[in-house]
Order: sequence, then structure tokens, then C-alpha cells
Amino acid sequence: MEKLGLSFSLLIAYFIPGLAGLYVISPFSQTIENLLKSNNGVPNAASLIPIVVMGLGFGMIINVLSAMSIRKVFEFLGVKSIKEDEFSNFKSENLPVCEKLVENHYRYFECYSNLSMVLFLYIACKLFLKFQEIFTPCKKYLFILCLIVVLFALLRASYRCYRTYVVRMRKLLS
Repeated sequence: MEKLGLSFSLLIAYFIPGLAGLYVISPFSQTIENLLKSNNGVPNAASLIPIVVMGLGFGMIINVLSAMSIRKVFEFLGVKSIKEDEFSNFKSENLPVCEKLVENHYRYFECYSNLSMVLFLYIACKLFLKFQEIFTPCKKYLFILCLIVVLFALLRASYRCYRTYVVRMRKLLS
């Protein structure tokens, strides 16, 4: 794991919710369902690497959805977000302390919020399956349209986060 740059906290924050999300969406994809369940109901050894990669990737998608929704609800409910001026006295020698803070605390918050997002996804999938007769004629096109909308929203949100951190880093390092 060290050679791949994966830590236990990253696996908690992304892989566990991503794997749970894969199980939630598996009724919609025969490929994912085949990877997750072989003949005896458990994944086989050949599907282990694709499951890990897909779990991490789907966990990252869930994380952005969580950042766009659950964390915004927290801010609306009065939980203060971190402001740029809180980093004004930051020194670069304090970076290891900040990394420890993120690894030991923030990753667990990400895990809980991402698992909450998976539960919302589970409810949405169950509702979709219940009313599937309505959506059957245009299911493929609805799926593609939803995928485009979600990916565009993810792209926009991740770019905004990137820009925010670039601005913060410029201020910290100047």
C-alpha cells in the first residue's frame, strides 16, 4: 500500500463508501454485478483489482457529491466552514501537523458523509426500480443524460475546490 500511495485513511474515506456504492448500483449494470458476485455469491480472485479500482473511483465520485450536498447542508445549519484567514499564520514547517490532522480526523468525516451519500443513492435506486415501468422506454437515454449532468456538476465542483486551494496556497506561501 505504501508504494501505491494509499493509506488506511484513504481507504476508509473512499474505498469503503465506493464499494458500498458499487453494490447499490449493481442492479443497473450486469458487468458490475458479475464482478461483485461470482457463481457462489462472492467476488473471485480475478475480479479483485477491478473492484478495488472501481471502488476507489466511485468513492471519489461519491465524495464530490457529498461535498456538494451534505457539507452545504451543514454550512446552512450553522456549522462554520474553514475560512482563508484562519491559515494566515500558517508556516510551511507545520505542514506535517496539518497532514496528520487530515489523516486522523477529516478522513473519518469524509467516510461518514460519503456513506450517508451512499444511503441516499440506495433510496434513489430503490425508488427508480419501483417505478421502472415508467422509465423503461427511455431508460438508456435518461441514464446517459443523468450521467452527463452528474459528471458536469462533479467537474465544476472539483475545479472550484482546486481553484480555492490554489488561492489559499498562494496566500500561505507569499
